[in-house]
Amino acid sequence: MTVRQHLFTTAAAIYAIAAFFGLGISAPVSAQNLIANPSFEVPQDNALPAGCFDQGSWFFCTDAALPSWTVKWEDDKTPGNLEFQTQATLGLAPTDGLQYAELGTHGRVGNGDNNVEISQSAIVLCILDAYTLTYDHAKREDNDFLAVRIDGAAVAPVGPAPAVQSFNNYSVAIGPGFLDVDVAFAEVGPGGSLGSLLDNVSLTNDAVQSGCEPNINVHPGSDPNPLNLGSGGSTPVAIFGSAVLDVSLIIVDSLTFADAGVKTVGKSNRELCNITDIGSYDEAFFDNLNPTPDGFVDLVCHFVTAEIAALGLGEDITVEVHGDLTGGGSIWGSDLVKVVKE
Repeated sequence: MTVRQHLFTTAAAIYAIAAFFGLGISAPVSAQNLIANPSFEVPQDNALPAGCFDQGSWFFCTDAALPSWTVKWEDDKTPGNLEFQTQATLGLAPTDGLQYAELGTHGRVGNGDNNVEISQSAIVLCILDAYTLTYDHAKREDNDFLAVRIDGAAVAPVGPAPAVQSFNNYSVAIGPGFLDVDVAFAEVGPGGSLGSLLDNVSLTNDAVQSGCEPNINVHPGSDPNPLNLGSGGSTPVAIFGSAVLDVSLIIVDSLTFADAGVKTVGKSNRELCNITDIGSYDEAFFDNLNPTPDGFVDLVCHFVTAEIAALGLGEDITVEVHGDLTGGGSIWGSDLVKVVKE
């Protein structure tokens, strides 16, 4: 049996932020960077789209020409321009790829300074997990100053002051408690056409396994997992609790197994679920179930088998469980089953 998992969360919630300076924050090997175009490699100076303007060893682009990043002039928040630099311009090598961004930008028409803010909005997170934002930053001139904003609020990383034309790596801790997040960087120095340099931006989940992607087990203690679509009974599914997932936060009547709901019993239509510590998910054991209690309670619910209509017959069919969390956010997990109809 294997488990395939995916993050599924929405909306906004109360959150907490801590910021700190570091030179190498460890992240899980499988951590996915949630920032798009993180090292400003798109567009490339040898294939500039409309709205980008070649200046020799550097170029700038209007907001409309850029993928992923939203660019605004810092003073009035109207659409702005973003400069892209290479080592050939300043003699300063990028920390990742061939290019980096400069947040003091040429090409502004009309009044106002040349400072810009760049941002990515509504990046979906798991409310249960902690995340780390990292980035490489250098001043181009001594009076440059980079502001980092999470959901519009300034975050002040601690540690040595940024160096002139020498990249350092910085980190900001985010959550848990976020459902989604806006990340922004802005030059807030004097406002000339020279500004802070930025490269290698990353936002990753600190968890080895997300709390919103719990392990599940169909028919705990059975392998293969039988699913008889001709049955008039129910199918038990265990959702494993962990240090980051308190299963009591799962809204039971929101749960679906394939397209089936939780079985209800009695005159009060009580959901047929039980919270207990059945052990832990462990691939070293039969059916990936270590029956020794691990100190984290699990949620075992029975689903109406007859309501399942969307699955084909056969071995190793992936079936999914979805559900909502109290306070916002969702969980998602999957398991493999043997589907028959008798």
